[in-house]
Amino acid sequence: MATYYEILGVAQTASAQEIKQAYRRLVKIYHPDRNPGNTEVIQRMVLINEAYNVIKDPVRRAQYDSLITLQTQPESQDFHTTEPTEAQREITHYRCEQCNRQDSTLRLSIFISVISYFVLTQKQAHAHVLCSRCRIKHSLLSNLKVWLLGWWGFPWGPIYSIEALLKNLQGGEQPTKNNVALLSLLAYDFYTQNRYEECYKTLKASYKLWPDKETKEYMSQIEGIVPPSSRKPDNRMFLASPIFYNVPFLAVLTVLSILVLFPSVFHKGNSTYSPFSPSEQYYQPPSTVDTPPSAVAILPSTVEIRSSVEAFFGGFQNFTDTMQVVEQLEKSSDVQSDWDKIRELLLLCSANLSKCDVALMNKVYPGWGDMLSQKFIPAIKYYSDGMKLEPNMSSIEKGDALIGEVGVWWKNNSDALIATLQRERGLEFE
Repeated sequence: MATYYEILGVAQTASAQEIKQAYRRLVKIYHPDRNPGNTEVIQRMVLINEAYNVIKDPVRRAQYDSLITLQTQPESQDFHTTEPTEAQREITHYRCEQCNRQDSTLRLSIFISVISYFVLTQKQAHAHVLCSRCRIKHSLLSNLKVWLLGWWGFPWGPIYSIEALLKNLQGGEQPTKNNVALLSLLAYDFYTQNRYEECYKTLKASYKLWPDKETKEYMSQIEGIVPPSSRKPDNRMFLASPIFYNVPFLAVLTVLSILVLFPSVFHKGNSTYSPFSPSEQYYQPPSTVDTPPSAVAILPSTVEIRSSVEAFFGGFQNFTDTMQVVEQLEKSSDVQSDWDKIRELLLLCSANLSKCDVALMNKVYPGWGDMLSQKFIPAIKYYSDGMKLEPNMSSIEKGDALIGEVGVWWKNNSDALIATLQRERGLEFE
């Protein structure tokens, strides 16, 4: 069966940009709208979407890449076999990538790193085969890197950083299917080395992840070779969950960060701490400017009104731009791209209109908020529901009917509404 990379027509080392370009190229060729009635094209498009949804996500891609590597290893045949075949001798001797240990605590772990550059945030995933000790160390270092470099991008920096911290503090994401395959190969490797105790522990760990009959039978075979009385106890210190080490570590980082960013929090007394003498420290010069009481009462209302008004006109402009694209559809050379743009503009329009305070707008001008909530916003919803890959004409017609009523209301009230905003609130609009 073809891999996801082969389906998209890219190399396994392809960058995120190359994968996105390959996907867009295939969509233009295999999109059902361009191949109506062709079932093979529809099935092909389903595979393309499935492959892209996995490969575009750094964590799922790392998980998929490691699974490909494990599945290319020859499968162990039977623990009764005394002489391994040539294919079995080619099985990779998996060891910890950090300390080169080979024991039953080896797991494939996927750690997330986040690096932000103010307006740009980059999330990456790295898969490593690590023992329990190195897994703890790696999770601590990964979280330290995220803590120092991940927060500073807006808006995705904090979001990605929280996700990375939560996954890394558990010792990374450890996909079940991948680790069952790894432990199966590792158990056979221990068996061929006559390390029966480690083989039993590895089978036991595999059975805990995925209890199946075959693994249970292998465990029964090894139990006869390694009696329970001779099995060595594990070092519980390093078998504890990485959460046990990460929680206090992150708590210390939090305290240090607060100490650096907000040093006044740790000073007793007046929060306005300064290095001057006590008599100078608490001296406050008298205020020479009196703020009129009326300004305090008017300012919040004006700010709230401006926010709603700007959101309304922003949504109105988004809708105007949408209609311009719709009018040019018949002459368009790339209909699919225009449909995508229409849906994007409608989403922006809906987002802007949702920021409006309907009750406040009714107070500024009678009926303004009611028109928005009862006609304009429902019209945009009908358009959004109707303008899909296969347009729903019934929904679009409902939107047209409401927009017609919005247009009549706006024609009759726009001049008076704008004059009210200018006269009573001092808000200027073109």
